[in-house]
Amino acid sequence: MKGSHDDMSRPQTNGVRSASATSGAPDSVPQIIEALAIVHSTQSLNESRQQASSFLEEAKNNNDAPYHGFTLAVDHAQPSIVRHYGLSLLEYAIRHKWPDYTDEQSIALREWVLSLAQGGSEEDPAYIRNKIVQLWVEIAKRSWGMEWMDMDKLLVQLWTGPLVQKDMVLGVLETLSEDIFNHEDATAGLRGNDLNRACVEIFTPAAVLTQYFPTRETNINVRYEDVGWLARIGDLLAWCLKNGVQNNEKVKTSAVKALAVLRTAMGWAIPKAIIAAGCVDNILECLAVQDIRIRMGSVEALHALYSRSHFQDDEFLALVCPMYTSDMVSLLKQIYMWSTVDAADIDEARYLLCKKYSEMMSNMGTFIEEKPLVIPQGSDLRGLFMLYIDILNSPSLTVSIPILHLWVKTLSSDIISNSEEVSSLIGPLLEVCSQRLVRYEALPEDSDNPTIIFLNEDIDTIPERHAFMGNYRRFCVQIVEIVVQRKPFEATNHILGQVDHVLSHLYDGEPTFQGTSPQRSFSQRRELS
Repeated sequence: MKGSHDDMSRPQTNGVRSASATSGAPDSVPQIIEALAIVHSTQSLNESRQQASSFLEEAKNNNDAPYHGFTLAVDHAQPSIVRHYGLSLLEYAIRHKWPDYTDEQSIALREWVLSLAQGGSEEDPAYIRNKIVQLWVEIAKRSWGMEWMDMDKLLVQLWTGPLVQKDMVLGVLETLSEDIFNHEDATAGLRGNDLNRACVEIFTPAAVLTQYFPTRETNINVRYEDVGWLARIGDLLAWCLKNGVQNNEKVKTSAVKALAVLRTAMGWAIPKAIIAAGCVDNILECLAVQDIRIRMGSVEALHALYSRSHFQDDEFLALVCPMYTSDMVSLLKQIYMWSTVDAADIDEARYLLCKKYSEMMSNMGTFIEEKPLVIPQGSDLRGLFMLYIDILNSPSLTVSIPILHLWVKTLSSDIISNSEEVSSLIGPLLEVCSQRLVRYEALPEDSDNPTIIFLNEDIDTIPERHAFMGNYRRFCVQIVEIVVQRKPFEATNHILGQVDHVLSHLYDGEPTFQGTSPQRSFSQRRELS
């Protein structure tokens, strides 16, 4: 490639096959277009379609394939299926032939992909833009931080374009973060440490790196500008909230993509960077938006953040404790009520949100047990624990079980379990756990019991259902045992209260007792006399 596409067609000595060495290789782009037309035409004969498919598959091994791919993909006049195939030629070259290319060839491939990204428009189908994003990421995993040092600058330049190009940048950042930190990606794994450092560098505000990591290596600079992507994404979310995120589908899509990037980053980003960029405030503002996609993105981002195993005290105060304020607890209650669904008419999207919300709330509550003495005065823990009781009472055991597990851990903490906020809720907690000891899996599958309906919705097989219910009952038994051992007074009060309730309502639904004397017959009166 030596800087031009003509070199792609020349025989290579570095392991890349020449065009003449590929049997049946296409000599021109028109042949590829013709083969694609045969493959996708409903009128094509099976034999012709098979031959065309074989031809297109062999075309990937042609040394000219990357140039053919770029030529097809960059031409907006071509049908989307033709452009997509062109992108697949580039993808094959990057994934399978990258080590065989010279530096000049690699640079040419990279420039083609950058050109495609810069030419992305709203008219392009989403799957075309997503494919370009994937190509960018595949090249980044192989060369970013080595021969490709200005990727961050190119991303920032693309960021200054229209909203659709911002979305592509967000796609690159999300996929790169996922592949490097959250997925076992083989390519990223080969350069794990280098890519980890590069990602942390471009996401984190420069001031945070300077202040908290003054001795870090600075001989390789991959960042552009001091802001960092956490802050840029926060600014985009603020802009979306002010520009019709609920009513404008394009703005909403950008907000959802921005939240997706934060979700991938919350598990590995430096906590001080998350604080400095105001990420939690931005996420909470999105959480208040009554839109299922925005709320799901916000809950997933918070879930990722609170899944972290440890925060220092100052980080805990800044990142977790805002969730314990009265206003926030009130919003969390509203979101739970908003996400609950009727077992007779399950809204899949809202039900999925409700389950993820319960997991997030459980993770968030774990920090109360870990750092009870750090929680600020004035936190609405009573309201929060009452909300936990409400979620625990959900007819869906899948929604309930994360909170049930949280209560086991909470009651095991001497400080929290002896607090007034928890002690006042021992009765309702025992009531739920006692009722949920029922063997639901023994009930008929066609039962109209809401809990059975949700179980059938969530768990497909009977063995899995039995295992799930076994875990649920085990948590219930643990809670009862802990309360009886540690809080016998509260447990006794609850039992006596239940007995009193049963005796008070023993004859509910029965006819009232008549206290009149029995009437004797005339013959009975004569016998008595």
